[in-house]
Amino acid sequence: MCNKTGFLGTLKEVMDDQTGMLPVLTLPVMRNIDEQWRDSTQQWVVRPARHAQGRNLQVVTQDNLYTALTRMNRLGGQSYARPLIQKKAEYRAYVLNGRVVNLARKTPSNPDDVAWNVAQGGRFDNVRWDDWPDAVVDLACRVHRHTGLTMSGIDVMVDEDDTAWFIEANSAPSLPFNEDGSTTYRHQCVAKGLYYTIKENNEMLDVTTGAGWRGYIHPAIWSREGEMV
Repeated sequence: MCNKTGFLGTLKEVMDDQTGMLPVLTLPVMRNIDEQWRDSTQQWVVRPARHAQGRNLQVVTQDNLYTALTRMNRLGGQSYARPLIQKKAEYRAYVLNGRVVNLARKTPSNPDDVAWNVAQGGRFDNVRWDDWPDAVVDLACRVHRHTGLTMSGIDVMVDEDDTAWFIEANSAPSLPFNEDGSTTYRHQCVAKGLYYTIKENNEMLDVTTGAGWRGYIHPAIWSREGEMV
C-alpha cells in the first residue's frame, strides 16, 4: 500500500475485531493513548506516510515522539508512529481473495534490525502448512479483506508472548527467485492461485476459524477433499 498512514487509519475505522492492531499516532492527533502504551520508557517507530523496503524509520522514546513526527513530516505526507515490539518472528502471508496461498517466515541478516526486509538482506523461508500459526494467518486474512486488492502480502510479527501484530500490507509483494534464477515453490503457489481466480472464482473467500491451516489455505493449493492440488 502506498499511503501507509491512510490505510492504517482505515483499518482502525472498519475492523470490528482490533486484535493484533497496534495504535497509530500522528500529528496533530497525539492523544487517547491506551494505558498499555503510556509508559514513558515505551519506544516508538516513526515512519513517513510512504515508505518501502524497510527504509526511512526512526526509533524514539515517548518523550521525543512529537519532535520526531514533526521532522518526519518534512519528508512529505503524514508521518506516523507505532509502538516498537520486541519480536521473535516475522511472517509474510501471500493472501489471494481472502485465503492464504503461501506463508513465508523472514530470516533477517541482522535480527537486531527493526525492519526485517529482504531488500536489506536476509531471506524468506517457506512455512509448512501444519506449522502455520493460526493467529498469524487469521490476522493476515482479516486485514486483506479491507485492502481492496485481489492479492496482497501481509506482514505480521510475533512477540515473546506469541501475540501476533499486524505490520503492513504490500500491494506488490516481492517474489524472489532462487539463486540460479529458477522459480520457487512460492511462485508455483501464487501461479496456481491466480489461475484459480481467473478460471474458477474471483470472489472473496471466507475462512473457517478453529480448523487450523485448513481453514485459511486457498482452495487452489489444497482441495476440499483434503488433497494437494
